[in-house]
Amino acid sequence: MEAIEQGAEGVQLRLRAAPRAKRTEVMGIQGGMIRIRVSAPPNDGAANEELIDFLARTLSVSPSAIRLRSGHASRSKVLHIAGVTRAEVEARLFPAC
Repeated sequence: MEAIEQGAEGVQLRLRAAPRAKRTEVMGIQGGMIRIRVSAPPNDGAANEELIDFLARTLSVSPSAIRLRSGHASRSKVLHIAGVTRAEVEARLFPAC
């Protein structure tokens, strides 16, 4: 399974989140997962909210277009993002590549 998979209505992302970082940022891909640092702590879903807000801003989509499918209480997560293509996600998350 790849870190970014194209589906009929959007993309699915497999990622590994690291809460309590200095800043929220994409670190790259490792082990078939996108690694993202999140500044918020994992308490009461704050890290998940920060992650969704960060991805919405970065990918230019509404936060409601992003669904956390699995990993609500885990660092490993699977998200579905509606209305974008794999190429758009790759270009916005990894602009230098």
